[in-house]
Amino acid sequence: MSKRFGLAVAAIAWAALAGCAKTPTTIVVPLGTDATAPPILILGIDVVSVADPARSGASRQTSPETSDASDRPGPFPFPFYLPVTVDASLAGPVTVTIEGIDWDSKAVIATGSTTATVIAEHAVYTATAVVLTATGAPPGDGGGDGAGGDATTD
Repeated sequence: MSKRFGLAVAAIAWAALAGCAKTPTTIVVPLGTDATAPPILILGIDVVSVADPARSGASRQTSPETSDASDRPGPFPFPFYLPVTVDASLAGPVTVTIEGIDWDSKAVIATGSTTATVIAEHAVYTATAVVLTATGAPPGDGGGDGAGGDATTD
């Protein structure tokens, strides 16, 4: 975790030193999985204001890992620190929900959430880690090895 943490902090610091007029507003989330979670190639991130649920932000991130499959990345290497850049207007208490999304079906296959207090133009760290747990939705061929995800028996 510490190597990825260092990279996240370095990226935030570099953006600040690179002549940005403002420091980005960022939530840094320690992110892991439990034993039930399948390999995850796409993360969906939703940040919603506790005081005004109409104020929210959403994003998706694809794994940066390489794989031997030509059309997809490898799975995220959990655990790691996930930096989430949000609009400064979300300052205040927020709920952060992270979903693991199946590559093929785009179904949510794992989920977890935590809370944070966003401070405009600062990086804040969530008090607790998000642990993604399987939702029970069957993943398609979302694995990073290029092999089929569905087994059949005669």
